[in-house]
Amino acid sequence: MDISIIVPYHGEDIYVRDCLDSLCEQTYDKFEVVFVASEVDIPNEIIESYKDKLDIKAYHTDASHVSAVRNEGLTYATGEYVVFLDCDDYLDESYISRLHSLCVSEDLDFAFGYIDHTWYKRSIFMDKSTETVSDDEDSDEEDAEENDEDLQFDFEIRESDSEEVV
Repeated sequence: MDISIIVPYHGEDIYVRDCLDSLCEQTYDKFEVVFVASEVDIPNEIIESYKDKLDIKAYHTDASHVSAVRNEGLTYATGEYVVFLDCDDYLDESYISRLHSLCVSEDLDFAFGYIDHTWYKRSIFMDKSTETVSDDEDSDEEDAEENDEDLQFDFEIRESDSEEVV
């Protein structure tokens, strides 16, 4: 497994499907999902509905702070790289692919991306980001270029000599 995606869960049922759906749609598929429920029951019905689509494993912890829950997830992670994804967030379909490509090509130990605050459920955001189709072929090319620019990710590159996880 190349990547472990650790998803802390504190009972955010309204958003968790958006999060997991965005993982199902990733263009890169060599990852596992480490779902860690904190101080709430594991939503088994939700987890079971994704077992055919994702390599997902669910764990429970009594830890309450999100950093402690993430650290608990690290104990179960088997990937070479780790991504932390809060269960009320979702990813663009190429996010994991681009992040992995960057880490491998630059031989990085550590990288992170910035978030774009949408304040919407994923379905609403996706509808708002859809462009209308034009009959003009020239404008289609321009729209495609603009959409490619919109999909650029800002990654911070950091190298580390330390093997410690902070």
